[in-house]
Amino acid sequence: MSRTGGGAGRQQPERNPATRRPTLRLERKLMREHGWASLAALDEVGRGALCGPASVGAVLITDSIAPAPAGVRDAKLLSRGRREQLAPAIRRWAPASAVGHASSSEIDAWGIIAALQMAALRALAQLPMPADGLLLDGNHDYVGGRPPADGTPAPSVPVVTVVRADVTCAAVAAFLFLMPFDLQSRRGLTASETALMMLPIGV
Repeated sequence: MSRTGGGAGRQQPERNPATRRPTLRLERKLMREHGWASLAALDEVGRGALCGPASVGAVLITDSIAPAPAGVRDAKLLSRGRREQLAPAIRRWAPASAVGHASSSEIDAWGIIAALQMAALRALAQLPMPADGLLLDGNHDYVGGRPPADGTPAPSVPVVTVVRADVTCAAVAAFLFLMPFDLQSRRGLTASETALMMLPIGV
C-alpha cells in the first residue's frame, strides 16, 4: 500500500474482482488497522459526462455492522428490476447514507475534480456522524489534499482509494443501489436519465 498526501493510502485491487461477491473484508481490515470506529464508503456518478451535474454518495458503516445482504454486487451489472428488489434490504442494512451534488455551473467554474470534492463533502455533511476514515472507489483521492473550492477548510479525514471497490467492497457497492432513488426524487430525473448516469465511466 502506498501513502498519498494526508490520506491513509491506496489499496491494490484483487485479481478477477468480477468473480467475487462484494464483502466487508477490506472495510473491516481498514477499521481494525487504523482504529476507526466508523468508515464512509464513497462512489460517484456523472463524471463521465462533463456537462454535469455530478453526484457522490456516501454509505456510513461502523465496526458492528452485520454482513451485507445476499445479492449485493456492482449495481451496474444488474438489471433495474433486480436493483429495485434489493434496494429495501440494503437501505435497512445501511440506513446512514447520503448523496451530495455539484451542478453543471459548478463544474464549469471549478473543474470536475473540485466539483466532485464539493459533492463528496456535501454528502458527508448529511451523515448522522463524522466518519473516522473514507474509502473511495477509484485510484484518485478527490476528497482530501486540497482546500475546497468554496473556501471552507480542507478535510483532514484519512482517505483510502481502491480500484474497482464498487465490485469488491460491499459498502461501496451498496451506494449504487440507493443512488437512483435520490436522483429521481431530488433531482427530478426520469428513469431513462437515471439509467444513463448509472453507466460506467467512459460508456
